[in-house]
Formats: sequence, C-alpha cells, structure tokens
Amino acid sequence: MTIRGWILGGTLIFAAGVGTGYLVRQFRQPVVTSTALTAKLQPESKQLGPWKAAFRVPQAINIPESAPMLRCQFERSGNLEFLTNPIVVKMSNLQGESYAVHYHVFGYNPKGERISDGEDEFAIGPKETVVRSLRLTTQAPETEMDFKLRFGSTFWLELVLEQ
Repeated sequence: MTIRGWILGGTLIFAAGVGTGYLVRQFRQPVVTSTALTAKLQPESKQLGPWKAAFRVPQAINIPESAPMLRCQFERSGNLEFLTNPIVVKMSNLQGESYAVHYHVFGYNPKGERISDGEDEFAIGPKETVVRSLRLTTQAPETEMDFKLRFGSTFWLELVLEQ
C-alpha cells in the first residue's frame, strides 16, 4: 500500500468518527433512570417500623407497644371461610394521619415449626378501622381440620407503615 492509500484511509476513518460523533450529539436524548422518574412522580414516602409482635388467635395487640399507632385484632373467621381465609384482621388507626399498611403473618404449630404464612397491604385513614380477611398458605395436610395444627397456635406479625 502506498502513502497515498494510507492518507486516504486515515482521512476516511477520521471523517467517519467525526460524523458519527456529530449525529450522536444531535439526536441524543437525556437518559432518565427509573429512580429519578419515581422521585419526580411520587413524593418521598416515610417508612415507619418494621415492628414485630407475637400473638394468638383471638387476641388484640398494639403496634408498637411503647407508643401505639395501630390496634390489631385477630379473630378466627366463620366456618364457611375457615379453609380459605382463616383469620379476620381488624386494624384501627390510632393516629390522625393516613398510612399504607404492609404486613406479614407467620403461623407456628405447637412444636415451633412454621406451617403457614400470609401477607396483606392496604391504605388506612386517620382514626379509621379496616377489616380484612387474611389468606394463609399452609403446609399442613389438607385433611387437618384443627385450626392450631392447620394454621398455627402462635403467630408472628411483621408490620411496616408508609406515610
């Protein structure tokens, strides 16, 4: 290859690079990340908790114990809903603010083995009471009809509030 060929080849490569750079700069759109978009669309929420508490059914507990914000009542559902939605949860907001409530419930048999779990989330207004049916997924045999052996004798609650 001659010098003339090298000069021509180098000039073409240089021109292609400059042209590509010009086109990229002209048509480039600003990149918006999902977190930046989320921050623009939703005001920052403040998370309260997580709080944890043990309970039995039926029982009422305050969350958190030291300075209650919610009163949670847990009861067994009626006979017809026993197998699908075994626990009725009644949560009362003791505060003057609205929250998004996210909670998980874990059920333990008398041997201390975790045999069921369920989760739910909902919005609650100031000084409002919300009644929910909690569906628990259980690993107990389908033929087991005793509540304590099918879903648990002791339960563990983990709860978070978002403002």
